[in-house]
Amino acid sequence: MAGFFPKRTFSRRDMLMALAGRMRQDATPASLTGRDPLARTIDRLIAREDFEHAADKLRELLNQSPDHVQARRKLGYCLLRTGRHQEAEEAFARILNKHPRDPFALLYQGVTMAQCDRLSEAVAVWRRYFNTDQPVIQRAVNLQVALFDSGGPKDGREAAEHILQAVTDQQTLNQD
Repeated sequence: MAGFFPKRTFSRRDMLMALAGRMRQDATPASLTGRDPLARTIDRLIAREDFEHAADKLRELLNQSPDHVQARRKLGYCLLRTGRHQEAEEAFARILNKHPRDPFALLYQGVTMAQCDRLSEAVAVWRRYFNTDQPVIQRAVNLQVALFDSGGPKDGREAAEHILQAVTDQQTLNQD
């Protein structure tokens, strides 16, 4: 007689797809930080664009869990949005030290550098960005790299705004 709960086996494909889904989820600032009350508070603050308070709460969360990658991503994002570019760059660099191919950190590290008019450094970082799950953003990054390579506009702030607009467009597309 079979048990009440059927035995479930997991294939390697199931595990890989679960991991890939988790990585895709982490691609935007709107993704969940966690399920505990502090993480939910952080997500609400970011949704309300209260980045100062969200950064404070993220630091609190990182004190409890220093290896919380999603919290570190969001801290860098909040610091970027509040204009603290040096701190944001350090937060993204810390992620990239452990996870050199992290798409979120690469994207926003480049945006941070571009906003500080360090477009050549930003392009060097964006060359490493690869995320086919976010095609609008990938296309925008590829365009900025190509424009830079062809001697096109060298305005870092304009390039950063183009990338940030692509992030907004991608989020809108993902919600539909």
